[in-house]
Amino acid sequence: IEPGRTLTPEQRARLEEVRQGRAGKLLAERRPAEAERLFKEKLEEAIKDGKLEKLDPAKRAWLEVDRRRLELAFDPDTKRFRIEEAQAILAAEERNLIKPPVRRAFNEHRSSGGADYIDGDGRYWDVVRGLADPKKGADKVLEKAEPDRPGAQGENVIVDMRHLTPAQREALKHELAGRPKLAGTGEIRYLEP
Repeated sequence: IEPGRTLTPEQRARLEEVRQGRAGKLLAERRPAEAERLFKEKLEEAIKDGKLEKLDPAKRAWLEVDRRRLELAFDPDTKRFRIEEAQAILAAEERNLIKPPVRRAFNEHRSSGGADYIDGDGRYWDVVRGLADPKKGADKVLEKAEPDRPGAQGENVIVDMRHLTPAQREALKHELAGRPKLAGTGEIRYLEP
């Protein structure tokens, strides 16, 4: 941007999108083949760097059942494999909580753009592991689901509650239901055992 140049409201909004990482999501929507190619490149780099070899053998065995598990578990931002996250999103897909096929969120800037996954409708989702403490759990969920600024859209969230007791699941749902939701809060869906 040239010094002293005045931006139109549209240009300011676009600049803010870029600053907030939203532009990467838009690019992923426009050029999915390129984003997919770059994602697979990054995944192969992680494998060559021995990231799979460092995993617990049982976790590695789960990943190696099929390529899709490997791709869903690979977090391109951290270059780590998130097995529990992949298991949760596959369970959510299997139970029709989200439309298949689910794929890892990734864009041409070689990052996720802030989300974990994209469903079959092109909607972005984060997986959040539910916490036994309902107040802390609700804080964690809403940190993702609520918009980061007025007028923005929060992220859609799958709350993985498979490891919680029935009483803990109900307490977390009750806590979330009792909290006021900001305009633009993303959708929250619960993955139960």
